[in-house]
Amino acid sequence: MKWEVERVGTVERKIRVEVAPEAVNVELTEAYRAVGKNAQLKGFRKGKAPKGLLRRYYGAQVSEEVAEKLVQKNIENALQEADLEPVGNVSIDRGTVAENTSYEFTVTFDVMPLPEKLELGDITIDWPDTAPTKEDIGARLQELRQMKAELVPVEDRPSAMGDTINVSMNATCEGEVLAGTQAEQQDIELDGERLLPGLAEGMVGLSDGDEKDVPISFPEDFADPNLAGKEAIFSVTVHGVKTQELPELDDEFAIDLGLENLEQLETRITDELARTKDDEGQRQVRDSLFDQLIEKNPLEIPESLISMRTREMMSMFFQNLEKQGISPQSLGERLPEQLEHFKVQAGRLCHERALTKAIVDSASLTVTEEDLKSRVETFMGDVPEEQREGILEGFLQGESRQRLKSQVEYEKVLEHVVGPRPAEKAGKGTAKAKKAAGKTAAKKKAPAKKKAASAKKAPAKKADGADKAPAKKKTTKKKTTEKKSEAKE
Repeated sequence: MKWEVERVGTVERKIRVEVAPEAVNVELTEAYRAVGKNAQLKGFRKGKAPKGLLRRYYGAQVSEEVAEKLVQKNIENALQEADLEPVGNVSIDRGTVAENTSYEFTVTFDVMPLPEKLELGDITIDWPDTAPTKEDIGARLQELRQMKAELVPVEDRPSAMGDTINVSMNATCEGEVLAGTQAEQQDIELDGERLLPGLAEGMVGLSDGDEKDVPISFPEDFADPNLAGKEAIFSVTVHGVKTQELPELDDEFAIDLGLENLEQLETRITDELARTKDDEGQRQVRDSLFDQLIEKNPLEIPESLISMRTREMMSMFFQNLEKQGISPQSLGERLPEQLEHFKVQAGRLCHERALTKAIVDSASLTVTEEDLKSRVETFMGDVPEEQREGILEGFLQGESRQRLKSQVEYEKVLEHVVGPRPAEKAGKGTAKAKKAAGKTAAKKKAPAKKKAASAKKAPAKKADGADKAPAKKKTTKKKTTEKKSEAKE
């Protein structure tokens, strides 16, 4: 096999591959033998037709099959020898196969651009302090108390923000009832951030038996474009008002969450907050790093690659819309705007990947198997030992492995370009916050009664369409005699 590379443009390459006649003849002979076994030609028994007749009747079919086989057998080796990695669309001119003649085919494709000279100087990173503060820990404890709160009836005052009211309701827009807005005796928490703008505020000050029409305006960027910017009326009938009664923040509360005491709960929260804030800090650092690298190292990213990544993003976006019951066609005039947004994102990601590869290659940075395993270990946390091997195996295969490798490569690039994280910022969060938490932790230890559970916060659900009012809230009573295995997320 011989090959020759032609530089067509900045990022476009064409490789011509020539396969020796001997290799062509071997594939042709094998192909005609396979065809001849089942060929039934007039005047000959099955499988006994001469090769000349087989060429006449099956020559075009055999030539096409052999050409495809020779391309598949030789293209990968040719690309590896030429040190080329196609990205985006690939075009193949397979040519014609003939006996006793060398076979040539041509592959045209784009490659990831590389800067002629990497500019890495004067890169500065403002490393964020990811230490959880005493306020962070206190806020998370308050959230856990609210999750375990008991709803108790309110009889001496009307509803206020933060209360839960039981209502029957429906909404109309332009004289028509909106599908999915009907509710009968549903509990709704008066939370201005979770409900449609103006809905929670409109239900403040109501008591059992009150009826009210609450006008609201759907946001201009509302998920359903058919309702975006329109006015609606929510007709509400109140059947009761309840408020949260929070449990005491003590060892008994921690035991109810499956831990030994309040100090252990605060330590658990501290560790989880430290990991969360560290992840966010890493994203900030990554953005800052590539902002500077891209400015110093402009590249022409292949349009074919940007288009491919944009299509992938749009496909995922459409799938998410459909899961919410929203038709992509309903986006109407907003669709081109969304497409352009993803195109910009795709171009940025491709530029980041190109620079990462350039730095990895120029600095001979390598990702070992131990690097990958160590990275998985960092986010397995408190996963039981018997489950760790299976999780590790899953991450080290297929697309998960490639994503993991990209993450480790980025970390190596970061350290190569700007050096390791300053000692005063690395690992500081957990220790500092633990110390702060320890000052307020209860000293008395209760015996362990349950396996430790995660105190990790689950994101609040957001309703779709006009159903932005939350689903009926379950009342959870605090129990001290019945231990729960874990904190409900």
